[in-house]
Amino acid sequence: MTAKGNLKAIILTASVVVIGAIVLVVVALPSMIKFDRGVEYRPRDWESLDTGRLSRSFGALDIKLRPIGGLIGNKDISPELTITNRGNLPAIVEKAVLRAGGLEHVAQPFGDKKWVTILPGTNRGIDIKWEFDNYIDEILKDPVEIDLTIKLGDENTEIKIPMVKTPG
Repeated sequence: MTAKGNLKAIILTASVVVIGAIVLVVVALPSMIKFDRGVEYRPRDWESLDTGRLSRSFGALDIKLRPIGGLIGNKDISPELTITNRGNLPAIVEKAVLRAGGLEHVAQPFGDKKWVTILPGTNRGIDIKWEFDNYIDEILKDPVEIDLTIKLGDENTEIKIPMVKTPG
């Protein structure tokens, strides 16, 4: 066989190997990878906004919230609430409780570890965090509800947010 023939044979062999590797990646690899599914709950009967958030008014407060959840391998949930205070008194989220599967989980504020004040006529994003010992698919079991205690002036207002599992 000539040098030119050997080169053609090497190129042909290399091409077959590369094509075989591509077929392996495209066909076999996805079946070998175990994808982490997600779980998601959204507030029941809230208005859907174009931003993927949901909105509802409670007296002088407008609350926007994204659905809660995440990948089933997560051990925390960190939603952001946006609260608009249309009232005349300052508002402070004093407590955020996730009730799920008959258990209560009290949230912690993010960042400086204290709840922020929403002054009259303003809106604020409030990052909260629930941390768990178990994975969220073990935590988020019906019935799921978020309960907020918001102090308006000297009075506490209880806001209950029943959640519904998002299909999928």
